[in-house]
Amino acid sequence: MATTQTMTAEVVVVGSGPGGAAVARKLSAAGKRVIVLEWGNDHPPNPGPWASPIRYFGGLRLLKKSVMRTGSEPVMKMVRGLTTGGSTMMYAGVCEEPPWEKFRAHGIDLEDEIRAIKNDIVIRPLTDGQLGEKAGMLAQSARQLGLPWKNCDRFFVDPAKFKQGSLFMGDRTGARWDARRWVLEAVGNGATLLNATRCEKVLIESNRAVGVEAVHRRKGTVRICAETIVLAAGGIGSPQILRNSGLAEAGHSLFNDPYVIAFGYVDGKRQLSGQSESNRQAGVLLEHGVTLADATVPGMVYMQMLREQGIRGRMFAGKQALSLLVEIADDSNGSLDAQGKIHKPLTASDCNKLEYGKRLAKDVLENAGARDIWFSRISAVHPAGTCRIGDIVDANLKTRFDNLYVADASVLPESLAVPPVLTILALGGRLAGHLLHVRRS
Repeated sequence: MATTQTMTAEVVVVGSGPGGAAVARKLSAAGKRVIVLEWGNDHPPNPGPWASPIRYFGGLRLLKKSVMRTGSEPVMKMVRGLTTGGSTMMYAGVCEEPPWEKFRAHGIDLEDEIRAIKNDIVIRPLTDGQLGEKAGMLAQSARQLGLPWKNCDRFFVDPAKFKQGSLFMGDRTGARWDARRWVLEAVGNGATLLNATRCEKVLIESNRAVGVEAVHRRKGTVRICAETIVLAAGGIGSPQILRNSGLAEAGHSLFNDPYVIAFGYVDGKRQLSGQSESNRQAGVLLEHGVTLADATVPGMVYMQMLREQGIRGRMFAGKQALSLLVEIADDSNGSLDAQGKIHKPLTASDCNKLEYGKRLAKDVLENAGARDIWFSRISAVHPAGTCRIGDIVDANLKTRFDNLYVADASVLPESLAVPPVLTILALGGRLAGHLLHVRRS
């Protein structure tokens, strides 16, 4: 007969990405007994030169859960990290300010938390001299066309260790900051990290969260009793857990920042070095909700995109290719169905934004001397909005169940069209401060 392991804590944090890491770090530093549940295993960012990036997707066992596709047309591929630190173990380290006015409209001020984060983490852009060859060409071209192209702020531990090509799918240099560092700080403060543990549901009694039920990969069912539950399992994971827990209205209003990659070739113009570059070194967010930035595409992904679009004769021309990201702030019209399938059709507004961005990208590439321009299929990133503020959670990120909170991309009120890590860190830190205040009161 299977046995159920029972544990107790003051706070259970489900998920170890930026939101969960911020909550766990701050509460554990204040002496709270915290347990962090993470579905994936723990993988350091620098385990050696031959480590596969698949480890950040939960390995082959969880690959279908981390590489997802929408069930509506156009089919868009999305990925999420299933490992300690979440998707920050795969990201390029880009740091963007939150849209202050969008949160103030909900009574949320993030300025104090952002200030505290900037005291803890080195945040600065690359200099023009640090830009890679291709990123520098694209930046020069965009600025010549009058676009307010800026070098992107990045999360650093040690900027002096930065090397081009190092800040994507892991970082062996030690330059980039990731949320795993804060999770390990929480463990150093006394928190317990349970890897390979999937939260199935929150236990509710008399409209109050009293714990969680989870499944450990080898040990079986784990029941954890706690005073406070914080879901930080992301835009897909958190609404699924809420639905399993009796909050059927979660899982709607999904957005996922659709994007395409524009490619062009500089044949005969100049011979490029082909050296590996970091992703999203510089770019622009336009008021239309369209982001443009230099894009780094790994060789195998480049070849797959060529095959998908039927492009011939360019299989080995990646060295001479310039590539630009076109990403949009899309409408919140997506949803998860009862089986967890993602539905996210593009609206007319979404399509217009993509076409506008593609025209700008073509102009930038042509001005940089590129020809034979083509675009990848539409993909998506940053699934969010499924537990959004004002609908599923209030300004303190509390659900309609007492003691149950959410702190991840799912609470974002609308698309940011930029990486949301700084915003999620700030929301997590603000929630932890609120919980400490409530307990003191």
